[in-house]
Amino acid sequence: MIHGINNDYLYAVSKIDILFSDSKGNKVQSTGTGFWISKENNVFLITNRHVVQISYKRPEYSSFTNIVSISFDMRSYNDETKDVDISNHTVESCSIDFPSNEKDDIACISNIKVKGDVVSFTHIPFSMLATTKQFFNDLFVCDHVAFVGFPIVYDHKHIMPILRSGVISSDPRLNYSADGNDNGHCLAYEAFSTEGASGSPAFATQKGFKVGKGLNAPEGFYRPTLLIGINAGSYNVSKEHQHMSYMYKSDQIISLILLAESKL
Repeated sequence: MIHGINNDYLYAVSKIDILFSDSKGNKVQSTGTGFWISKENNVFLITNRHVVQISYKRPEYSSFTNIVSISFDMRSYNDETKDVDISNHTVESCSIDFPSNEKDDIACISNIKVKGDVVSFTHIPFSMLATTKQFFNDLFVCDHVAFVGFPIVYDHKHIMPILRSGVISSDPRLNYSADGNDNGHCLAYEAFSTEGASGSPAFATQKGFKVGKGLNAPEGFYRPTLLIGINAGSYNVSKEHQHMSYMYKSDQIISLILLAESKL
């Protein structure tokens, strides 16, 4: 099967840990997934807003507004050792931007300064992000989706993310809402997302293949792999997982990266 996804995509993902404190010195930690986007000479770490702002979805932590520390890991596969090289980094300084629509659960971390050396790792090119036009013309219900992150069952031996998959469940041209309210630029997909997978990049896998000279194919036969969104959570009814998850669309990630880039 030609799907356009290979092992390298696992290495474009980082596990993020953020420590918050309140005015009394009490501390609480948030953990999630993030992924790296490269645009020209700049690199951006994309994750969910609720990962870097713990009160965003959890009002009981509204007093925990101070970020004490942000740390993340990076990884690369070592052909010689047949193992994974991992480096852990604590952020000395950075910038964090959020979308203009506060319903969109996205955060962009840029201008990141860390101590120590960074191992070689994979970036997802900015050009892979699906645009608004592509949500109207190139993406369809039932398209296959793969997302990479650190759910509870990630590879704990090698500290590696895992890939899960599903299909687009709602019309990509619309913004999905499970409760009838405006929930931002949301897209539903049938997949099993659990705690820790927040911030996972979600890809629409390749459809068809490029047709060479002398061959004909119907319109829309080929579409390359696209990064279509960021996983943000799942739907539960009476504490039962509905095998339905939701993402925020990549065109909003594009806008957020352009905003962060303008400040660099």
